Amino acid sequence: MEEEIKKKSFKGRRKNKIIIEMGKNILIFLLIIFLLLLSFSFGFFLGERKVTTVIREVKLEPQESKLIKKRYFNITGLVTEISDRTLVLSADGEIMKIPIAENVPIMTYVPAAGGTQVKKNLEFGDIRIDDKVNIFVEEENGKLIGTNVYIYMRPLQ
Repeated sequence: MEEEIKKKSFKGRRKNKIIIEMGKNILIFLLIIFLLLLSFSFGFFLGERKVTTVIREVKLEPQESKLIKKRYFNITGLVTEISDRTLVLSADGEIMKIPIAENVPIMTYVPAAGGTQVKKNLEFGDIRIDDKVNIFVEEENGKLIGTNVYIYMRPLQ
């Protein structure tokens, strides 16, 4: 009989240990949740940290120097007129005439199988009104000349 009482009390102590361990784990879990909520609430009560970006307008004045022989630009806009080897581009209310040199690379990308795009070389005659283009331009002695033309991919028709 005494042995049965010892066995029961041992089983009872073991159950109590398991319950205490579970209680500790639950308490640790609740403490972690509380600390997370507390850290988020500090951000809420102290206000959000705001990041401000300052954009400065930088105006580049052309430098006059005998050391500068050429300048290079990228000009992007919509083709509004084509005559001889000159493209008239329009963007943001401005219009600019860009003469295009002979034998310059003119390219675009066209849709291909599987949703990919493939580079396609074109001729000057392939440029159309309302094409959006990016022209690599050289300036030499105050004169602009297009040396590379990229036509943005045209919408599928």
